[in-house]
Amino acid sequence: MGKTRAFTFDKGKVSKVSIDEVVRLRGKAGTMTWVDIEDPTRKELQSIGKKFKFHHLAIEDASNTNQRCKVEEYEGFAFIVLHVFPKGECMEQTQLNLFLDGNLLVTAHFKCVEAIDEVAKTVEENPSILERGPDFLAYQIMDLAVDSLFPHLDEVETGIDDFEDRMLKATSPEQITATLGGLFDLKRRNLAIRKIAWPMRDVLTVFSHRDSKYVRPENTVYFRDVYDHMLRITDMTEMNREVLSASMEAYLAVISNNLNVAMKKLAALAGIFAVPMLISSIYGMNFHVMPELDDLYGFYVAVCVMLLGAVLTFAFFRINKWI
Repeated sequence: MGKTRAFTFDKGKVSKVSIDEVVRLRGKAGTMTWVDIEDPTRKELQSIGKKFKFHHLAIEDASNTNQRCKVEEYEGFAFIVLHVFPKGECMEQTQLNLFLDGNLLVTAHFKCVEAIDEVAKTVEENPSILERGPDFLAYQIMDLAVDSLFPHLDEVETGIDDFEDRMLKATSPEQITATLGGLFDLKRRNLAIRKIAWPMRDVLTVFSHRDSKYVRPENTVYFRDVYDHMLRITDMTEMNREVLSASMEAYLAVISNNLNVAMKKLAALAGIFAVPMLISSIYGMNFHVMPELDDLYGFYVAVCVMLLGAVLTFAFFRINKWI
């Protein structure tokens, strides 16, 4: 059972009414009505569609939570599909459906949407908003939904700055894993914002740059303002995407360079022990006739040569900054 609330502006005041009362008042001159339904069932949406005579295809699209963002104009109303973040979430999105006609706005969503709650609070505090038409109310909802993306973008940009500070300091396997995990999380969050912003921009284009019989001429300028905000958001998501991709490449290059440095040190250590191992392995062969085998100081000479070879090899690698 969905949560339903309805506001009607009539004769200069706002009152909460039932759905049946909204149906009766629909079309009455000077009356503006907003109906909001949270978490409706398919049957409830079908019932709303029958009462307000919405097209069955629009009701079917509203019931399908995987619809793309769009604007479709039917006879008597416009149907709008948006995707927004539910209240308190920043990764999963929920579908927001709007049915708009001359004096009625119906919103249906399956999770709590902060923009809806804020507009409902504003309507109760300032009833004159409904007097400006349901299209202005739709603008208010879209404006708050768009502006709610900015804090999420700020968090992504702050995360990018923190990553740049930690990128060169992460050396242990645990630090590298945590840093890469944080970077992938930033990419997912930026992608989630991008998946909301880009399709919504197309919807706002319809109301800000085209004539629609469901948007009053004096309210078109407000949709242009929201469209400008959305352009900023899409530009920011694209910039963040490029920065995150570049940061990922740079960080992987740093990891690869650190691995090469470690391999050079191991190779240098192996080279230092190569000379003593070569000499000791030669004299470790069980031949009876070998130079200096019976020499009184042969052992000491061999040890000194091995030490000298190791010291010279160490000096060579040290000069060339391998170790």
